[in-house]
Amino acid sequence: MGGVRPYLKAVWRLTRAEHGLMYAVGVVVGAVLGGARVSDAQVVLSGCITAIMLEAGTFALNDYYDFEVDRKNNRLDRPLVTGEISLNEAFIMGWTLIAAGMLFALFLPIPCLLLAFIAAVLGVLYDIKLKETGPGGNLYISLTMALPFVFGGLLVKPEPDLILLVLASIAFLIGFGREVMKGIVDIEGDAIRDVSTIARRWGVKRAKQISALFYLIGITISPIPFLINLNPSYFMNIAYLVPLVFADLILLHVTFRLPSEDREGVDRLRSVSLIALLSGLIAFLAGAMIQLPLGGV
Repeated sequence: MGGVRPYLKAVWRLTRAEHGLMYAVGVVVGAVLGGARVSDAQVVLSGCITAIMLEAGTFALNDYYDFEVDRKNNRLDRPLVTGEISLNEAFIMGWTLIAAGMLFALFLPIPCLLLAFIAAVLGVLYDIKLKETGPGGNLYISLTMALPFVFGGLLVKPEPDLILLVLASIAFLIGFGREVMKGIVDIEGDAIRDVSTIARRWGVKRAKQISALFYLIGITISPIPFLINLNPSYFMNIAYLVPLVFADLILLHVTFRLPSEDREGVDRLRSVSLIALLSGLIAFLAGAMIQLPLGGV
């Protein structure tokens, strides 16, 4: 029994389970904004499990196919590199989780089932080949960060509301900025798989500029749900504004520090940007669940 807990921790790191939980929160936000009721609890739960399983499976396969790259980059946070999980275990685990995710998706509305299938196919293609295209891989990862909000909305109604598309756009922009930063950090190891990242194709300086641009666009549109009444849940709602301002300030710090940082510094800033990502997710969730109107009106 002494080895069970370390192994489970290794599985958590392999599957990046925290990302799956964030995806599940995105699904809940989308469902709430879509008008979910208590009677929708079962379908929303199935949607969350689908998102978690597909995320976990694609990340496990990602590490399987990225093993040599991670070893070159000395990624000791990767359990395949440290030997805590074998390559064969990761391969089987990845496909099993994806299959489980699709099984739960069978209980969802047809649009969500189709989205889950497309996400699963793209995830596998990303792990095997799409990642090597660089910007194409960045687009895929960014879409996976945006998709949960739309997916959640489609669980309870046939068409996503405009507010969900705005939230998805914010998540996409910030996600793309983080992925471009990752290409800078992993530039040496990516050469092994000949991953044509923006940093390798156009240089680190240009990659920093593109990452900063996407951050700035994301920051610029993030107040829209607060300022424009796309949905009463967010309009003039302090519960959305406060964590959002915190997230935007962190992203502004990252944006303006980015040009002067070396590869290690970019890695640190990318870790800092994750705090902004979490704070932004809290803003999305708080805005959907809590009403604190500006001025108490």
